[in-house]
Amino acid sequence: MSWTKLSEVCGHEQLEKKCDTGGKQVKEYDPSLAGSEWGSLKEVRNLTARGLVTMGDLIEQQLSGKRFSMGSPTSVEEESESIQELMAYLGDAIDPEEQAAGGSELYLHDKSIDVLCPALLDELRVPRFFRTDYQLQVPLYLRNRHSCPSKLKMSHPSLFLGGKGTQSGLHADSRGSRFWMALLSGKKRFRIFSPDQAELLYPTDTYRFYPTNFEVNAFEPDYERFPKLRQAVCFEAELGPGDIIFIPEGWPHAVINDEAIIATSYNFVDRHNLAHHLMYMRDRTKLGKNVPGPAAAADAREARTQVGWMLSPSFPQDAAILAKDDTSDETWHQFWARQASDPAQAHTIRELFRTELPTQAVLDMDTRDPALMAYYYKMGRKQALSEGDPAMAKFDKAYAQAFASNHATDL
Repeated sequence: MSWTKLSEVCGHEQLEKKCDTGGKQVKEYDPSLAGSEWGSLKEVRNLTARGLVTMGDLIEQQLSGKRFSMGSPTSVEEESESIQELMAYLGDAIDPEEQAAGGSELYLHDKSIDVLCPALLDELRVPRFFRTDYQLQVPLYLRNRHSCPSKLKMSHPSLFLGGKGTQSGLHADSRGSRFWMALLSGKKRFRIFSPDQAELLYPTDTYRFYPTNFEVNAFEPDYERFPKLRQAVCFEAELGPGDIIFIPEGWPHAVINDEAIIATSYNFVDRHNLAHHLMYMRDRTKLGKNVPGPAAAADAREARTQVGWMLSPSFPQDAAILAKDDTSDETWHQFWARQASDPAQAHTIRELFRTELPTQAVLDMDTRDPALMAYYYKMGRKQALSEGDPAMAKFDKAYAQAFASNHATDL
């Protein structure tokens, strides 16, 4: 995809939308935040004061490395004309030698396309190498989702727009998820480490199932301050237009954009990392003990419910085998439709795990074993009875409908 096409499709879209409560995704890299902020990135506030109202404004600054003053457009048509003026000035292909040194430091990082520019989804395709996402078989209220009006509410795929020199510091993606990134324009460099190297990277959140924040700078290593880093093995990947990179779950990575870039990304769970994802979610049930505050407690409660859902015998359905053609890419709507689980099953399981179940029951589960499922049920039923839950009969009925044929001997 060219910058011109991106501007035509998304240039008029607002960068900040009142409905979006997911945080600001226009960010700047700050190396002093290594280890304290994920990816050493800080949110850019007061975008309007910087002349950033629409995506077209952001594209202007990122490509030119400075504010391109063409007045304040009063309509979408006028804004489109100003974008085209910029494109005519810069050219669609940007020579990295001619781009302003350092470029703009503003980085649109990992922003939901469904929030930012839904029309862009129709221009993109899902690579045929990645056919499944088990997260889409979990109810919407338990998944990463956005808050804006939408039938989809998908937090991924996400969009990345960065000028030359923009970057993110060393980090690992959360939720035990793996991801792919497709580079549509520009050049990127990744520096990647396997999970067994994490302790050599000076992690700061070691209380988690696996660390996601690190103190070291992968592109400017300080061996005197971080001597263990000398022992680490680093992989480097260079991406150009049309390239796709795959990063497995838990792999620390840092990224720098050697040219202005357009990229899309998607985090997912399939049969290869399902166990890792489940262990991560189980670890989140302890979050309230390690991180104070009501938000962490609420996150832990949600994690307990999701673990319960994922331990049902009918989860997951392998959407990969439902694909009739694995030789061509899919539209995003085709991909999502193919992942959907049976609505009747979803309703039954949702009713079953409606009750918040004890943390200890979740912590005791290391496998999706029927006996442990029975134990989980008994613990949940005991709690519901002790609290005088008026819907206990409904709870029992839902359990019987979902599990009687599979676990009759366990009860």
